[in-house]
Amino acid sequence: FLMMQHTSVWYRRSVSPFVLVASVAVFLTATANLTFFDKISQTYPIADNLGFMLTIAVVLFGAMLLITTLLSSYRYVLKPVLILLLIMGAVTSYFTDTYGTVYDTTMLQNALQTDQAETKDLLNAAFIMRIIGLGVLPSLLVAFVKVDYPTWGKGLMRRLGLIVASLALILLPVVAFSSHYASFFRVHKPLRSYVNPI
Repeated sequence: FLMMQHTSVWYRRSVSPFVLVASVAVFLTATANLTFFDKISQTYPIADNLGFMLTIAVVLFGAMLLITTLLSSYRYVLKPVLILLLIMGAVTSYFTDTYGTVYDTTMLQNALQTDQAETKDLLNAAFIMRIIGLGVLPSLLVAFVKVDYPTWGKGLMRRLGLIVASLALILLPVVAFSSHYASFFRVHKPLRSYVNPI
C-alpha cells in the first residue's frame, strides 16, 4: 500500500517547463550525438584535448537548450515540439550511427528517391528498438508528465534567463578555447554535419 501511495504521489508531481526543456536538451545531447563525439575524439585526441572535448559537450548542450527553448516558447506547443525533437533525434541518430549518414540537401534528395524495397531493408529490428528506446518511451514521459506553468510574466523572465544561460554556455567555451574552435569551424566543417537533430 505504501509503495502504491508513493508511486501515486510521484506520478502527480509536476515539473517546471524549463526543467522539462533542459532535461530533453541533455537527453538529446547525450543520446543523439554519439557519432559526432566519436568523430570529434578522432580529430582531437582526448588525451591531448580533454578540456576542449568537455567544452564541445557544453556548447552542444547550450545549442540544444537554446533551440528547444525558442521552439517551445508557448505552453500549447511545448510538449508537441519536445516529442517531435525526441523522435527526430532517435531517427536521425540511428542512421548516422549505423550508416554514417549526414543530413544535407543531397541526403534529402536521396531519401525522396528511396523505393519501397530499400525502405523495408532500412526498417529493421535495430531501427525499431532505437525508435522505441530513445524516441517513443521518452516521448511518453514528456506527454504524461504534469507541467507546472508559471504566470506569463514569470514565464517570460525565466525564458529570457534560460536563453541568456544557453548563449553563455555556447560563447564562454568558444572564447576560452578560441584557437581550437577556430580550427574546428574553419578546417573541420564536415564534423558539424554529424550533430543531431539540429
